Amino acid sequence: MSVAAPEHALRRLATMSADLRSLAAEMEALVAFLRPPAQPARESEEFLTLASLCTRIGYAHQTIRNLISQGELRVGRHFVQKRRHGKIHFLWSAMERWLRERELDRSAAEPFVPTHRARTRKIR
Repeated sequence: MSVAAPEHALRRLATMSADLRSLAAEMEALVAFLRPPAQPARESEEFLTLASLCTRIGYAHQTIRNLISQGELRVGRHFVQKRRHGKIHFLWSAMERWLRERELDRSAAEPFVPTHRARTRKIR
């Protein structure tokens, strides 16, 4: 009986160490995912136009405009605009952060994109 006890303890120790290694690997993957980029973005890459933002993140122009009108993307936080109807420049670091938060929060619904541009009927 004295021989069986150490073998059982060694097997249990081996399984526990394997579990710890897998947990450590998962934690390293999470840290790598949440860590900000190693090098800061260059000045030319920090501010993006609407077209360049849409090509990077894969959203349509109208989707981004809908998110702005819904208040999801805010002036000064996610983008800057010199005049009221002027050109919009998006801050890439803020947009990356917004996308990461949106990815972690799966309960957020995808933005509504209308499929057609039908006008309402005039009431006379």
